[in-house]
Amino acid sequence: SLEEINALCQAPPPDRPRGLRDRAMLELLYASGLRVSELCGLELPDVDLELGVCRVSGKGGKHRLVPIGRQAQQALRAYLEAGRGAIVNVTSSAAEVIRGNGVGLTNLSPDAIMFFGRNRLFVDPARGNDATALAENPWKPYRTFQAALAAAVPGQTVMLAPDNYAGTFNLKAGVVVEAAAGARFLGSGDRPLFVAQDGVTDVTIQGDASIRGGRPTLLVGSSNAVISIQSGTVQEGLILFTNVVGDRTDFRWESAGCITQAFHTAGGQPIAGAIRLKGRNIATTFAAEFSDRTTTTIESESVFLFSALSAAPSRCVFNIKADTMSANGLLSRNPGLGKFYLHNVKLPDHSHLPDPTNVFGMAFLTRSNKTRIFGM
Repeated sequence: SLEEINALCQAPPPDRPRGLRDRAMLELLYASGLRVSELCGLELPDVDLELGVCRVSGKGGKHRLVPIGRQAQQALRAYLEAGRGAIVNVTSSAAEVIRGNGVGLTNLSPDAIMFFGRNRLFVDPARGNDATALAENPWKPYRTFQAALAAAVPGQTVMLAPDNYAGTFNLKAGVVVEAAAGARFLGSGDRPLFVAQDGVTDVTIQGDASIRGGRPTLLVGSSNAVISIQSGTVQEGLILFTNVVGDRTDFRWESAGCITQAFHTAGGQPIAGAIRLKGRNIATTFAAEFSDRTTTTIESESVFLFSALSAAPSRCVFNIKADTMSANGLLSRNPGLGKFYLHNVKLPDHSHLPDPTNVFGMAFLTRSNKTRIFGM
């Protein structure tokens, strides 16, 4: 965002020569779109601050004129007047704006580097070291996901390199997890994979990592948690709510692949709030009752819904967008279960449907694409 760019350009301290240099570098890169190599090779005769342009030598020895914005002009002038003389050998024949005399001083100062890294913690099991992944050098990655989560604070993002991640991961409120393509979360034994303890009311996982197993896969302890997960294929998934599932619970899971998971609650508490699932193919078991305040939205190519419990009549709502759907267990075990709104859903075999008088508000398309509505 514009606010982040401004904060980045203002991160280097203006009272230090290297801080002035860093500001000039960042402002010039942002304003002109120069490559780093072009910035490093920029010479004093190439810069005309009066006209607000610089002459750039690009690939293949080609030259071009690039305009410089007002803020970049001011930053560059401040550096040339008050910072460059303290950094480079100005008496040498080399006239490079940034380096001068070929001295390799193009690295950003720690103040600017901290801005890049302070909001991100990196995890790379192949190259990381938990002992050296200190806040003073945020580019040094952690070896384990657990160590990065323990060090993270609200507002930070834990970035995961492609690898296998097994164990139990205690998620934190306000800490985003972003997994690179090729990352895999693997549950083991009877231990949970992800844990959001009571008090962790917002959980965000992003990326295309595949997820498999865990007993449960995600344990949610807060009654009104906001869960937002993007992942790859989900296998043997189990979602367990250990507290009263409040009507402000917002659970969203979007997968680039298929989702196979079940929803459970501790102590027989009903599921409340909003549940949203989106994936290529979704097979979901609801081993918990639904409160009257539950709204479930599912979007997929094919959907299979099953309920392992009998339930009293409920006014919960299902919104389903799919090419095909099967809901044998859900409807046969819960004939009075709420309203079903099916959007362009084709049921190739609807012989399993219960007595239409027991299903309220159910509409679907038959093989002949004629809309049939039960109980309306």
